[in-house]
Amino acid sequence: MKRTARINIVMVVITMVFIMAFSITGKASGGFKSQGKIVFNNKTASTRDDVIFDADDFDRLAQVCR
Repeated sequence: MKRTARINIVMVVITMVFIMAFSITGKASGGFKSQGKIVFNNKTASTRDDVIFDADDFDRLAQVCR
């Protein structure tokens, strides 16, 4: 009974390690296929507080975060 429990625990731990290893790997390796930009304008008339992300910004962020 003890040996079976140890084997089961080892198998569960190995499975969890594999799941974590494959889910942590970066998925931003191929570049983004954005065709434009994303604009956050807060739905206000003033453009002073708007934030605009261009497609190249996301590629740059992906490179920095690797």
